[in-house]
Amino acid sequence: MKKGKIIIANWKMNFLLKNGKQFVKKILINKKIFKNKLIICPPTSIIYEISKQLKNKNIGLGAQDCHFEKFGAFTGNVSPLMLKDIGCKYVILGHSERRIYHFESNLIIKKKLLNAIEHNLKVILCIGEDSKTKKKNKTLDFLAKQIKETVPTKNLANKIIIAYEPIWSIGSGVTPNINDISNIHKFIKDKLIKINRFYRNTKILYGGSVNNKNAKKFLKINEIDGLLVGGASTKLNKLISILSI
Repeated sequence: MKKGKIIIANWKMNFLLKNGKQFVKKILINKKIFKNKLIICPPTSIIYEISKQLKNKNIGLGAQDCHFEKFGAFTGNVSPLMLKDIGCKYVILGHSERRIYHFESNLIIKKKLLNAIEHNLKVILCIGEDSKTKKKNKTLDFLAKQIKETVPTKNLANKIIIAYEPIWSIGSGVTPNINDISNIHKFIKDKLIKINRFYRNTKILYGGSVNNKNAKKFLKINEIDGLLVGGASTKLNKLISILSI
């Protein structure tokens, strides 16, 4: 198993400022035992204070979404320029919860991606199928369409990380088998290379009911370059365990 894989902690809508800062403080105390790279994506309200804690600590900081414009009359939204201004280097885009609850299309996600990259944020682009698609055995077709409609044809290979998150698995405790995950990651890489050969080295992560008990089997797969972790990333012992594999 290759060491130094990427672990993204997606805190979703969890933690107030005091709790978030305490959590990061404990992470930093345990940092010496980590074997994998950590990127923390807190809620927007606490990003700035967390950025001050992480300064020069070799831990990445990201946001969970951004808008497709730099400024404008978009009440309640935040632009990539604003995120960059408060210390972000990464942003998650296309997460299944954004697609489901905010009705985000591939077109909108691509516009966000291009805007984020224009303002020097690295994008963690989420793709994945729902249960209906899986039952129809249309997973590969579905992923191919998402990739085609969201990944630019020009070379942005060093600015995009792909996170495969089967929607049917998130929060269910049920995960695809190892062979399926490996084959899907190979398929994603092949599709990326067909868009632009420079995407050959694009990192592809797995997300979907990842926890400290199953993380090791995922990280053993050569095709997996890291993990996108949701609920388990808000539990200190679980997160430290995953980072220390």
